[in-house]
Amino acid sequence: MNNLNISLYKFGKKKYTELAVKKGQIRLGTFFDFRDEEKHRGNILDKKEGIYERITKIDMYSGNIQGINKSLNTKFKGGGLIAMYGVNYSQTMVLPNAFVFCCSSELNESTINAAKIEGYDSVYKINNHLKFSDIIASNLNGKVMLASGGFCVYTDNNTIKTNLKAVCSENLNFNQYFIKRKQFERQKEYRLIFSHLNSKNIEPIIISDIRLTKLMEEIEI
Repeated sequence: MNNLNISLYKFGKKKYTELAVKKGQIRLGTFFDFRDEEKHRGNILDKKEGIYERITKIDMYSGNIQGINKSLNTKFKGGGLIAMYGVNYSQTMVLPNAFVFCCSSELNESTINAAKIEGYDSVYKINNHLKFSDIIASNLNGKVMLASGGFCVYTDNNTIKTNLKAVCSENLNFNQYFIKRKQFERQKEYRLIFSHLNSKNIEPIIISDIRLTKLMEEIEI
């Protein structure tokens, strides 16, 4: 997580803003939930949330099939050798579910207008995102594997281009949980991610912790 303390802005309905700043009550969503067309619409719904296309450039590979299967999570059959030259290998990657708290990193005319389009009429400021994240994690029953925060990276159709060396070393220079399509760029999103030990079965939850109120303040828009 970004260790430099920054201010974040959470847009929403007035009644939920008041619950947050007065009682420390917030909602944690999940990646799978934001793909649910029955629950969400407009720019809240994202059918590709947690899903991205990875294109791996393979200039040259010569080795056993098991090695390339392990590196790329492919399922080439056989136990012999394989040679690949000048290949762009495309894969659809689906991330494990995780809790997510979405904010805006900026409060300006663009982000306010984007929020109003979704019917939001209020916003509160989070003054210390590091403490805010720690308090949320402490409410998840000790089952958080990793808490992370970062700015979203906006790409065309959730596509990431990389190379075999980066994939093998897991040095991809990006966190897949922060990828979003360019159509959402006006949101200037910063998200807090909480990977959970029971990721297959998690659902959005409401957290109430009075300690959060000391970190939040409502701002008129």
